[in-house]
Amino acid sequence: MFEASQKAEFNFTIDEVRDWLERQAVHQIHKPQPKFIQYASFNNIQFLNEVHQSDTTLMPHDKVGNQIYKYRGVIKDIATRYRRSFALTDKSSAQMAKAIQKFIMILMILLTKVACLNLLKIPRLVSARFYYSFIIILAEFRQFQHL
Repeated sequence: MFEASQKAEFNFTIDEVRDWLERQAVHQIHKPQPKFIQYASFNNIQFLNEVHQSDTTLMPHDKVGNQIYKYRGVIKDIATRYRRSFALTDKSSAQMAKAIQKFIMILMILLTKVACLNLLKIPRLVSARFYYSFIIILAEFRQFQHL
């Protein structure tokens, strides 16, 4: 294409031709696959409540009492892979903050129950760092609960 534009006596540079070609739909469909696509890795995250993923999506409107729930907020703790969804009336930061607080409370209660039931199994199932962070966060959660 660059050679054809040069023969037609246009002064396009090779970069301009490449940029134009990248924007064409036919080229995007038929161009070769990239050799490497970089993805985020979450394998090294071992501390509870260190990293959360969250997203909001539209849902069919549900009316409960005088509130209309229009959105669904999904929150996931990466270390435990525990996820939970909450119905939201709007996509405001205040609604999402309440959902995250509720998520953390539920996660701590569930982990406390698991720790009580499987106290001897937990150190063998997960790394020592993970278990140590669980004990620290559990202690902080207990302090927070009494305030």
